[in-house]
Amino acid sequence: MNQSYEFKTPATPPAEDGMDTPQSIAELDDDDILDLNITSYNKLPPVTPLVENENIERGNEDEIADDSDIEEISYEPAIAFTPTAIYPHRERLIHDEEVEVVSRRLSDVQQMKFLNYCEETSAEIQKEYIKWKNKEAETNNIKDNEHLIITLTKFKRLIDFVWHTIDWNCKDTANLLQYLDTDEFDLDQYVNIFKEVQDMGQISIFLKLADDLLSTIIKYKIMQLEENTSVFQWIFKVFYILDDIFMLFAYDLKVNNPNSLMKMTEAIRLKPILERTRVEITNWFKDCNVNKYQYELSKIYEKSLYNLHL
Repeated sequence: MNQSYEFKTPATPPAEDGMDTPQSIAELDDDDILDLNITSYNKLPPVTPLVENENIERGNEDEIADDSDIEEISYEPAIAFTPTAIYPHRERLIHDEEVEVVSRRLSDVQQMKFLNYCEETSAEIQKEYIKWKNKEAETNNIKDNEHLIITLTKFKRLIDFVWHTIDWNCKDTANLLQYLDTDEFDLDQYVNIFKEVQDMGQISIFLKLADDLLSTIIKYKIMQLEENTSVFQWIFKVFYILDDIFMLFAYDLKVNNPNSLMKMTEAIRLKPILERTRVEITNWFKDCNVNKYQYELSKIYEKSLYNLHL
């Protein structure tokens, strides 16, 4: 059963007479909302395209199976995409240099636009599935694999949009897949950006997005095609991105509580979503007669659950 979450409406800040707004948190103009203004966001370049032959390994795979399992688990991680631009923080983190945290503040009106946009976009993605299903059923020409990629792309863009309000240097969350798993990346240094984040209910938005994503994609009847694995690459790509995001929130909670961005009550809400997703995605694959990708399935939300100490 899916849980229902409400986006938080930002409270009116208390009046502080005589206090100047620091330059580092000066409000943006209405035309500069989030550096992604709402009306033009969908005109941004498309998300990082997938490529069949480029694999990004995830974690240590040396001991994932003993000799007796080799025949059953004989694949490599299915996440593959073209390399994105160098992550802005990476070189500084590797050399232990101080990272310049970009901090911005939105007015109450801008926050409402942000929250409404996220809620309406997520709802629209789900409505589009119903419209497509009805239209394709009439022509008896349902192409679930192809339409699921479109749906996942839209979820990915919304994830990018919300994450950009947390890390203003990151407009493509595919960067997280490339760099957060490297030995050189300093998590303690990176989560310092959360200290400057304007809390606009992003955690609740990500919780709802994770729930909406699961409830939407398991409606598709996907097919395992040897000649085209793009849909599976997209499935794991989006879930691995969310895993990195929730892992960062959980790690921040572990080391910075009670001053972390994600609070304990939100972590308690998050855990059953992660656990339910792992079970339902595995069952969905079985129902669709997809018999591969056991290793990739086992990695969904693995890092997030590991870092959630509840």
